[in-house]
Amino acid sequence: MIEVGEDCLFAPNINIFTHDGGIKVLNSLNYFDGKRMDKILKVIIGNNVYIGAEANIMAGVNIGNNCIIGANAVVTKDIPDNSVAVGVPAKVVKDIDSYYEDCKELVHPTGGMAIEEKRKYYESLM
Repeated sequence: MIEVGEDCLFAPNINIFTHDGGIKVLNSLNYFDGKRMDKILKVIIGNNVYIGAEANIMAGVNIGNNCIIGANAVVTKDIPDNSVAVGVPAKVVKDIDSYYEDCKELVHPTGGMAIEEKRKYYESLM
């Protein structure tokens, strides 16, 4: 029920829901003529997606390729390719090219370094 593309990174404590528990209320009110129903929907996450800490991805959502989902976001609707989405509910705030322009001067070449190398690098900047 959860499909995840290639090269994705999930920060801690995210939740991906494939069910809508609210259907319980309709079941209790006998909306389905005494039958107990479930509402189960697939979640699709594209390639090269980052999902920030404590984000919630709701049932039935599709997140496109090359997307960033901000920390604590609640994704209730589809997110198109090449988007940055944040908030509750999550909304697209910029495209991936704009995100690059915003952060290109703030990044450091430490991605492949061992922890001690990183420490020395960052200490040399202070």
